Amino acid sequence: MEIVVRYEVSSSQKYGNVVRQVLHHASKNVPIPRDATVSVSFIGDAKMRVLNKKYRKKDRTTNVLSFPTHDSYVMIPNSSNDLGDIFISLPEAKREAKKYGWTMRFEIARLALHGFLHLLDYDHEEEKEAKVMEGIERKILKLYA
Repeated sequence: MEIVVRYEVSSSQKYGNVVRQVLHHASKNVPIPRDATVSVSFIGDAKMRVLNKKYRKKDRTTNVLSFPTHDSYVMIPNSSNDLGDIFISLPEAKREAKKYGWTMRFEIARLALHGFLHLLDYDHEEEKEAKVMEGIERKILKLYA
């Protein structure tokens, strides 16, 4: 799997390896095309707020947003295997890590994984879906605690 990491805020470069590690680990635990591509961008609160307002109609920053390339994730041979884009607000991640007493390594891994699973059509709107998604997250995040 190809993982493209973009750094739009200072001090985010040190988290690129964590993103690559957790997404490679996740790719071994959920079905994805072998030649899949995903983009992860570290951004600031201002840009995250704009994205959240435009696409979710919520005028505030958030920790992570995912934008899948396709409306629904289906593994189709010979189709585009660009899974989509994940945006992580580094300032919000720092606030949440402090609030919950987590390391930044764990928080970045958690957000990248959460966004990645959303690209694959995992969701947490209904209780049954949430249990499946949370189970995958717990299994993978044990390595980052």
